[in-house]
Amino acid sequence: MSKIIRSSQFIMMALLVMVLVGCDEQTMSDRVLAQNSMFCVTGDSVVQGTLMAWAPSPLQLSNNLNLNNAEAMLQRMAGTDTVPYCLANGQAAQMVRNSRYPTYQSSQTLIDALYNLAVSDIENNHSRSGGFNSYQDQASLNAAIYLSLAMIDADQAKATLAAQVEEGLVMQQQGTWPVCDDRMSWPIAAWEVYCATGDKQWLAQAYDITLNTIDEQLQVQGDASLGLMHGGQLTRYNAGDFYPDWADAIAVTEVLTMINNVLAIRAMEVAGLMADELGLEAPYQGEARHLRDAVNQRLWDEGRGRYCAYVMGYGKPIQSPLTDNMAQALAVLWSLADDDRSSTLVENTPVGHQGILPTYPAQCVEPYLEYPSWTLTQACWNMAAAAVGNEHALRRGMAALYRAQALYGPQHITIGHRMVNTLASGAANIAMVMRLMMGIRLMPDGIEFDPCVPVCLTGNKTLLNVAYRSATLDITLVGTGNDIESIALDGQALEGNFVPADIEGHHNLLIKLKKGRKASQHVTLASKALLPATPDVHWTTDSAVISPWRAHLAHKLIINGALSYSLDDSVFGLPPLPPLAQLWVVTANRYGYSVPSRPLLVAGTAAKTVTLADSTLQADTLATHVRVDHAGTYLLGADYRIDRGCDIVIVEANGHAQGVLYLPATAAIAPRRTNLATVRLLRGDNVITLRRYRIGYRAALRQLVLWHTADSF
Repeated sequence: MSKIIRSSQFIMMALLVMVLVGCDEQTMSDRVLAQNSMFCVTGDSVVQGTLMAWAPSPLQLSNNLNLNNAEAMLQRMAGTDTVPYCLANGQAAQMVRNSRYPTYQSSQTLIDALYNLAVSDIENNHSRSGGFNSYQDQASLNAAIYLSLAMIDADQAKATLAAQVEEGLVMQQQGTWPVCDDRMSWPIAAWEVYCATGDKQWLAQAYDITLNTIDEQLQVQGDASLGLMHGGQLTRYNAGDFYPDWADAIAVTEVLTMINNVLAIRAMEVAGLMADELGLEAPYQGEARHLRDAVNQRLWDEGRGRYCAYVMGYGKPIQSPLTDNMAQALAVLWSLADDDRSSTLVENTPVGHQGILPTYPAQCVEPYLEYPSWTLTQACWNMAAAAVGNEHALRRGMAALYRAQALYGPQHITIGHRMVNTLASGAANIAMVMRLMMGIRLMPDGIEFDPCVPVCLTGNKTLLNVAYRSATLDITLVGTGNDIESIALDGQALEGNFVPADIEGHHNLLIKLKKGRKASQHVTLASKALLPATPDVHWTTDSAVISPWRAHLAHKLIINGALSYSLDDSVFGLPPLPPLAQLWVVTANRYGYSVPSRPLLVAGTAAKTVTLADSTLQADTLATHVRVDHAGTYLLGADYRIDRGCDIVIVEANGHAQGVLYLPATAAIAPRRTNLATVRLLRGDNVITLRRYRIGYRAALRQLVLWHTADSF
């Protein structure tokens, strides 16, 4: 009998898809969450060709996906007969029937079951320190706390954050700091824990840690000339398709990455919120404002109507052709992008049928499998779409998230032997209920509600046993829309959408929704865009050779991030140059420009070199005299050797801090050159002081090298 029932379910779902998939890509039927030429997602099922997933009950999730048809599906997506990945089943999901976390019930059994799967994965996640155990990077772990873990388990979230602190500083857990930096996500998660608990002792500790860490960030990674923060993002650094192939540790440290700067801005704003709660003067207001302006000035791509993932280079840096969609979503959620810019980027950023791509354009076949933090990116993108009122983008995003989790979640299928980030997936799923549909926003003095429920998700929704400080809330949501028609606490109407933090005991909250603010519903569908390969350029003092030469592509020479020349041959001579010039070559196809080539720095006059007497900085401080013929701005670097770790040297000129030299370990046997710091020198004699920062290994410095910019940049 069960086989007959299951077959009838298949037939009904298949008929529904046949009726609905014919809809135009820019329209949506109110009977489904989303549908396209590949699959259909409703509140009860997912149908993708012969693949199906459904929820017989809120505590049972079924599908017919196995490793063989999963591989076949990836082959169809990739358009090839072979996919160079190894798929494997993880530990099968086991749902918890009596959870200590909030219970969700709705008319959509698939969403209910996925919520319960998320709760089970999180409830079974523990580390020896008492926190959450994650196999992913620090930023993803803290993002999960920000999204929902602080709301459902503040104590475990607090222990997770405490384990990242040593001697009053947030420590980089993976990778080499400051080459990569995930630390600015910590204050944001810590603030969410405080809003959930109201714990003043935690707040005081978190505030001191936040100040120490931001101070270090500003001193070591701030760039005064460009107004941005240096350093790479760890997950992107390891992915291999984000930063250029030629970029070594020094180059990545010099990069100005969008996500790092967005996190730094929010961390500074959070420090101000913490200070207000403690009755202190808010710090970093000027720094946050200047950093915000620099991001919107240097990282916004006006032509594409969205932010670029990073910029690189001196003077006027060159923009990356890539987009980091986690950074974009957070820019919307934290109001870094103004209202018009937020709506524009949600409209203009290409989205695939499988969901938002972590990086666009990207090489990945199935982002859910290939990017362990994809679910976090998709959840934040969905919240950003809701924030700007783009229900079309929201429904596509929710459907993509639920499709991936319904197909891959029950067996915890992995790709390339990567550990499944069930914690991130669970946190993202719970955020769709608590933060998006229920609209819960934790504030220091209470809970603000801003629900958003797509029109297709009809029926009442209840979230029971929500523990909040000294109270327990049972929340019932009636209707669909993004505006509150009425809200009542224990039968008494509330004038606003706010429940104060001093509430105690058990309470019932009833929220009725209506269709609210209108906004653009446009969505840009992603094509299979592939950027052209990064050109390999062999530079000489007066010419260059591009090898291999791709005659079907356009080639451009870019000078100081602005001037450009078209190239029609693989061998070309350098045109007349400014006194100091940084040169790049890019190729172009119909999708845009490539990631830039390895650059060349060309100076009209010979560099000035200064041999260092105490090359190992035994006293941690070294002062040397430098005489120059012209006052002005100079680029200063150093030749060095180091076997491991990363040495950090603060550069001062005539008693004033000027910049930072990063000396990461490299595989090269010959001495390497550091990044270039911008320094202001006087005509005649100058004193340049090198101070080793307190963290790092000792590098052997051989000489300083200086180039006069002569206003070239």
